[in-house]
Amino acid sequence: MMYVGLEVHKRVRHGNIMREDGKVVEKGGFSNDPEGLEEFIEGVDEAMVAMEAGFSHNTLRLHLNVLVDWVSIIRERMPVKWREKPKCTYSIT
Repeated sequence: MMYVGLEVHKRVRHGNIMREDGKVVEKGGFSNDPEGLEEFIEGVDEAMVAMEAGFSHNTLRLHLNVLVDWVSIIRERMPVKWREKPKCTYSIT
């Protein structure tokens, strides 16, 4: 099993691929298209992917569902009261 973390932007994506023992085996940027993603995760058979919700996460998730076993979108939660100091809390869906 491999673990993939993705940072998704409009023009480029960044990612890390890590083995179960914690060793990073791939790290870097790739183009923001299906071919770039496929090249980045080439050779990864079983993987769990986590990525931040953003501009193109829904399209990317649909493509990833075909390529890997498990995909999670991380969404930042907003504070309940708007006057509170923002907290960095996240949920995984």
